[in-house]
Amino acid sequence: MPFRMLSAMHRKLRDYRKFSAETEALQNDIAKAIWLLNDVKRVSLIELKKLQFLLDPSTELSDRSLGMAVMNLLTDDLFKCSDMDNVPDCLLETLSIINSSQLPSLD
Repeated sequence: MPFRMLSAMHRKLRDYRKFSAETEALQNDIAKAIWLLNDVKRVSLIELKKLQFLLDPSTELSDRSLGMAVMNLLTDDLFKCSDMDNVPDCLLETLSIINSSQLPSLD
């Protein structure tokens, strides 16, 4: 497909369902957190352990699977956030921990 046609389709899809500014901000925060979790150099194991304690302290996960479990929860929340009447405090706190505790880039 030509680029112009794809751009026009994208604009139409984007305008199909407008979200509130708050929902868009929440979606952006969740997407950023997922992106940061995807790079093991960006979020420390200590931060992941804080998240485990915050989200479900009784769950026993290996250090290896902890990041993926949090990423899966955030992915679910990303798709649900447009339908949320109230954003759960634990989601906001999770996003705050991940998005504010970035390790410096190791490029």
